[in-house]
Amino acid sequence: MSHVDVTIEGIAVSPGIGIGQACVLSTPDIDTGQGRMLSASVPAAGRHTARNVDAELARIEEAVTQAIADLQALRAQTEARLGANEAAIFDAHRMMLEDPEFRSAIDARIREEGAGAEAAVQNTADQYIALFDAIDDEYLKARAGDVRDIASRLLRLLTSGAQDTAVLPNQVTHPLFGQTILIAEELSPSDTVSLDPVNVAGIATVRGGATSHAAILAKSLGIPAIAGAADLLQQARFEDTVIIDGDAGIAILRPSPETTALYENRQEEQRRILRELESQKGQPSVTLDGCAIELFGNIGSPSDVQAVLENGGEGVGLFRTEFLFMERSRPPTEDEQYDAYRQVAEAFGEKPVTVRTLDAGGDKELPYLDLPTEDNPFLGLRAIRLCLAHPNLFETQIRAILRAGVHGNLRMMLPMINTVDEVRQAKAIIDKVKGDLKRDGVSFCADVPLGIMIETPAAALHADALAEEVEFFSIGTNDLIQYTLACDRGNPDTASLYTPYHPAVLSLISASIQSANRAGIPVGLCGEAASDEKLIPVFLAIGIDSLSMAAGFIPRTRAAIRRSRCEQPEGYIEALLQLPDAAAVEMYLEM
Repeated sequence: MSHVDVTIEGIAVSPGIGIGQACVLSTPDIDTGQGRMLSASVPAAGRHTARNVDAELARIEEAVTQAIADLQALRAQTEARLGANEAAIFDAHRMMLEDPEFRSAIDARIREEGAGAEAAVQNTADQYIALFDAIDDEYLKARAGDVRDIASRLLRLLTSGAQDTAVLPNQVTHPLFGQTILIAEELSPSDTVSLDPVNVAGIATVRGGATSHAAILAKSLGIPAIAGAADLLQQARFEDTVIIDGDAGIAILRPSPETTALYENRQEEQRRILRELESQKGQPSVTLDGCAIELFGNIGSPSDVQAVLENGGEGVGLFRTEFLFMERSRPPTEDEQYDAYRQVAEAFGEKPVTVRTLDAGGDKELPYLDLPTEDNPFLGLRAIRLCLAHPNLFETQIRAILRAGVHGNLRMMLPMINTVDEVRQAKAIIDKVKGDLKRDGVSFCADVPLGIMIETPAAALHADALAEEVEFFSIGTNDLIQYTLACDRGNPDTASLYTPYHPAVLSLISASIQSANRAGIPVGLCGEAASDEKLIPVFLAIGIDSLSMAAGFIPRTRAAIRRSRCEQPEGYIEALLQLPDAAAVEMYLEM
């Protein structure tokens, strides 16, 4: 029988090669009673009775109490199996269930709208999911999967006898033999943590992304995974052979024997590389010609700290603080922020922790600010512009950062800077806050270094002047690529245009690094490009000082640095930047 490989493109989620038989998972619907009102026969102003409202509220209370107990048990199991960092995912789920804002929103739908418990949970979850889905930041967008997981858990408890969201291999009535490729609309963190890598060779889902908690668990379990695989879900049949390439983000359906053999060889090569990475744990990130490069981790909350430490991160290059400001009806207090920053500072001790000030607006809405609707929010009131327009919000965050600075080695970083005037305005506010703290007799660190993110062509082209105002640069490649190439990587119609290999993008990165080097200030790079093994020699040759990335990429990046050189042949970078397009750059780097 002849074979024709069917290659299906998706998104790389968890690295590695998986080969096995397809198991297409069903997702049973849970009846939420969306149309059921508590007492539809009375006028809207008094459509429910205290008895019915109380009964529905009691059902919610009982479900939440049981869900918290279940999550505590799941957390303990996860910590024993995978470690504290992975277990912290279920702490976050528990905290959401205990969050007064989340509970109040559910209760309000019962009290004010006459919704049943199931509909109140579903509608509240839908609101949160829509908020996260609208965000461009991949880390925050991925939190929608957590909300779906929490809502599903509550709905299963409310609808007695309902099935789990997916029929997983350990729940089916007949045994599965050999290695299985799970194919589903989505796997929740609760689903994923129950998987056994002995039986599950790979995962392909429609929803999800590399920064989702399900992806983090898949990586910890060592299971290759991709997302965005709608075509595979539609085309795969039970027990079809499937190859998951978690590095390239593709699936190959019904591969030929030759293709299967090729990927089996790649599997063995990856096992060899993993053995090499394990042997390099604790080794310095130093090139063959003696250049030391700092390797930092990106985090979004204190729960992400352990993964950075376990993977040998030398600090935090990007601490996104948006998690503190979202999913709530009021801004976080100074003490709430201080506690979060202090926890991270203490965890890293003398190692640097770079705290990015609030990068909201645009796709990250803050309901309590009542921001106007903008035709093009990505070019509107976001990041530093938002902070300068709301100085009270900005001052509160600065106070918290300066106070937490006494507990470690914090650095403060301003996002989306375009002009010298923006930096000077921010510095004036920081100086005012320092004066206020001193006057109030509050302990704080007066010399927290101030840096900026280079995320726009304007900042990169004006980097010489900006370098005179700050103490470090961090090049944010994700936004820099989008703004330079005028493409939205979240838009499927333009995602193919999004590439770090475009000569214009690399020219702007080069200009920014050279400006920092001339000014004698450190310059780092964060974003997905920071862990791109093809580009690492380029960044080293131009003069980068540090790279910051998701924790799981730190070991591979360290290995890439240790087999690279900073010195490249004369004219190497100049020739690279003169190439006509991204395809030519990729070919050049592979030579």
